[in-house]
Formats: sequence, C-alpha cells, structure tokens
Amino acid sequence: MSSKAVEQVLEIARHNELLQVLQNSIRTGEMQTATETAEKLARSKVRCRMQLDTIPTKKAESGNVISISVHVEDRYSTGGEILISVIPTITIGELTQKMCREYGLSRHAQRWIIGQKLPEVHETLEACGVSASGCSIYLYVIVERPEILSAVVKNQR
Repeated sequence: MSSKAVEQVLEIARHNELLQVLQNSIRTGEMQTATETAEKLARSKVRCRMQLDTIPTKKAESGNVISISVHVEDRYSTGGEILISVIPTITIGELTQKMCREYGLSRHAQRWIIGQKLPEVHETLEACGVSASGCSIYLYVIVERPEILSAVVKNQR
C-alpha cells in the first residue's frame, strides 16, 4: 500500500471513529460531546449518512464491544494501524464485509492473520483468541498495483 493510500485509510478510520463518538454521545445524551464531534466532522466536510436505529443489533444485544488494532499492509509497504470496534463473536467473513463496507477494501483482496494463523471465514475472533480490547490482528491486502488500492479508498470517500 502506498503511503498516500495508507494515509487515506487512516483518515477514513479517524472519521469512522468520530462518527462512532457522535453516535454514542447522541445515544447517551452527552450534548456537548455530540456538538463538538459534529463540528469536527463538518469542518472535515465528511460525507455521511445517519439513520434511526429502532431494531436492536447483534452488537447492541451482545454488550461486549471491544476495540482492536488492525495493522494493514501489502507487498509494497507496511501500513498503518486502524482501531475498530467489534464484538468477539464476529466471524472473519463478517469482519471482511465490515472492512469492505467501511474502508472500501475488496473482500477478495483481504487476508487476515490472527495469532500466526490464517483463519477461515466461519471462525470467530473469539475462537482465534481475540476476546478483549487491545488485541492486535493483521490484514494483508493483495494488490497488484498500489494505485488500485488508492483509487478504491478514494472512491469510498
């Protein structure tokens, strides 16, 4: 991944973190935090979509949301670190879809490395030993040319 592509992925990660803070502060009624976070997003001119969540999700029902570090790299460079929130019972397939949806990384280009092994799509993070905040996992992105990944990330924005 070129340094520009890594920078773009990290920028998307920062914006996603701000969106999560905004969502949580609205949910908990923290008006000052919600206001400050919305202002930061507005200054960045982030395109986003908000939706009223009236149906409890698997994430909300579990109550066991953890923050993990995803170290992203490809054959051209070692990338950056992205902090994501997940539940330990998420499968590798669901995690792959999450990275595709939130960061624009093709499902077919993602290879996960967790605890020195390549997990199967049906395995959960928990089954791979990732069950608490602070854990690190690795995502190797298969890209023939770095500009492809850069274009994918840019189009996500």
